[in-house]
Amino acid sequence: MKKAVFLRYAKFEEGYFGLAGRAMKVYEDAATAVPSCDKLAVYEVYVARAAALFGVLKTREVYEHAIASGGLPDKDARAICIRFADLEIGLGEVHRARALYVYASGFTDPGAHPEFWRRWNDFGVLHGDGSERCSA
Repeated sequence: MKKAVFLRYAKFEEGYFGLAGRAMKVYEDAATAVPSCDKLAVYEVYVARAAALFGVLKTREVYEHAIASGGLPDKDARAICIRFADLEIGLGEVHRARALYVYASGFTDPGAHPEFWRRWNDFGVLHGDGSERCSA
């Protein structure tokens, strides 16, 4: 319920008043206020609107907020970290992407999430000296 109200309000601010900055604040407030099970969905909309209204660099702030604010279940935090890492790779910020993989590895069990570890290994092969390859 909260999620729907916040998302409609943000769309209202953006559409009727053309207040993109206020809409971004509503998305931020929504991400803080909704239950943890709804946070990823709010962040997905928040990232998409930030990119559309302000460009790809604004999405970095949204991803940073998602990670710093906490409250995401591990599976959703992992998804945010992977998307953020992909953005950073696209921007040529390999060191930032590497830091995101390192961070996400702290709550990602290799046995339960081999896809994450494969992605990180592939990243290391493509962008690093191989030292970040994982043995999982």
